[in-house]
Amino acid sequence: MQFLVTPKMGSSFREPLLYSFATEDAEPQDLLVKIYDSTAGEVVGEKMLYQTSEATIDIAPYLRSLVQPTISLSSSHSITPSPVSKIVSVSANGVMSPQCLVLGESFDLSQPKMLTTRFDVDGAQESQMVVKRGEPILFTLYAPQPVDIQIIAYAPIGSRRYNITFSGEPQIVDVMISARQLPVVASRVEVNIYNSTTLFRRLNFTLSTVQSSGPTLLWRNWLGGIESYTFPRELRLADRVDIDQYATSTELVAKLRNARRRVRLCSAFESPEELERIKGIIAATHVYELKGGELVPIELLTRTIEYGSHGEIRQVVLEIEEEWKGGEL
Repeated sequence: MQFLVTPKMGSSFREPLLYSFATEDAEPQDLLVKIYDSTAGEVVGEKMLYQTSEATIDIAPYLRSLVQPTISLSSSHSITPSPVSKIVSVSANGVMSPQCLVLGESFDLSQPKMLTTRFDVDGAQESQMVVKRGEPILFTLYAPQPVDIQIIAYAPIGSRRYNITFSGEPQIVDVMISARQLPVVASRVEVNIYNSTTLFRRLNFTLSTVQSSGPTLLWRNWLGGIESYTFPRELRLADRVDIDQYATSTELVAKLRNARRRVRLCSAFESPEELERIKGIIAATHVYELKGGELVPIELLTRTIEYGSHGEIRQVVLEIEEEWKGGEL
């Protein structure tokens, strides 16, 4: 048994992932083919081929059904393998293929890459941005070598330093800097990302106490990077209320079972590059709203991109429904 064709490292699961193999026996035989998720250490798919000497299979459909571009938070600073990439291998009658890193979209694996495009402005090594105080800092990067992240929280009374590291195999990782672990009085956070011993990127965050009127939504882009945007404009469209009533021996009791508010979210006047980034939310299968430092899954009822007379993006418009009241009337 030998493998004749295997996917190259960094192939996309949105394209065919072909494995070809031959039994090298004169007589055809039955073959049990297994797909292994090496990161999780488990079999994620099996296929029986009957009476064959050579065969080619495409494992991409199996992987597409497994990849769930979810986003999660932890209570501490962390670096974790992203759910949007897989390290896989295939066995045929016990003969194992080489491991392969499979991604949502192919890119150069020889260099580290920031996959959260919000933090990757023109490839600059250093960037500045503002985040709301109390919100976690989330981003995604590709790490071809061990990654060390130095976090410095600056406050009027001094600074505090934290370090988190990832020393696993080359893959996509999610980085979370927990607001709960930063000093309450911190006004600025500096994040230095080291690829092995070389500074790859420096991110500077100013912590703002100004609260916008609109919600902050999070999703994953086509590469698998975590993106976020705070919609400044929120238009109330409709309220829907469901009430349960029942009579007792002495009174009529009414309880509010469900109350929902439908709102329209509109992006602000942004640069063409920023609008291009934001529009990725309309194709996202998992969208979250950040509420009180927690991620709440939401459903987008409508997803619209409005264009100008010359084909330029003017704004991104979404409609969502949210709970707004509860209890006994």
